[in-house]
Amino acid sequence: MKKAKFLYLFLLSIFFFIGCSPKQTKIKTSNSKYCANELSLLSISDSLKKITIDYSLEEKPLLSSIEEKVGENVCGELVSFGLILKNEDVIKIQYQKICDDGIIFCGRKPWKAKILLNEHGLLLIDYELSSIDSVKHWLHQNLMNGKGVKFKETSIQWQTETPKDSIEKTFANIMDGYLLKYEDLSQQLFLKKICDLETSQINILKEKLSFKLQLELEELIIIPPPPPIQQE
Repeated sequence: MKKAKFLYLFLLSIFFFIGCSPKQTKIKTSNSKYCANELSLLSISDSLKKITIDYSLEEKPLLSSIEEKVGENVCGELVSFGLILKNEDVIKIQYQKICDDGIIFCGRKPWKAKILLNEHGLLLIDYELSSIDSVKHWLHQNLMNGKGVKFKETSIQWQTETPKDSIEKTFANIMDGYLLKYEDLSQQLFLKKICDLETSQINILKEKLSFKLQLELEELIIIPPPPPIQQE
């Protein structure tokens, strides 16, 4: 009788643990509006450094700060790290320092969706004036076309005087834009929402569209000032 009672309690404890474990997973991601699958598409592996950066630093001090926190000399190397946003979401960033090798690149890079922010918080995306709130819709519509991936990566650059809130808002819109496109792919391929996919299916989405967000610091930003107010 005692053995049967012990076995019953043992099995009950196992079922209790199994039933509670998914809830524990949800608690870990409850601080973010994104589900675990969405975060896995945009975030980084545990092996990479997660850092914060001071958006108000000028180019050289900012670069030195990134190198110090990441622990790598980024000259000529493509370095990846996780940028911790104010809301504690972590977004995967790539950076490659332009070294003094005498090579100068002129012209547009058609495979890159380039986002520029000036000191007024005005934004250009692919050299077209846009609002920050429209970035997610632009990426959703333009990242891919009928032939496949149109923009293999997205880059972001700002000026020292650019408001911090504008920068963080732009990061959030970039994340949302990619997720809108991932949601399209998820429905097309699996007839499921991203949050309902298996790990193997998430990996297929990554193969179809890789999330690559590159930080650019050293190119000249030329964004037109706001249009003058017309007097009636």
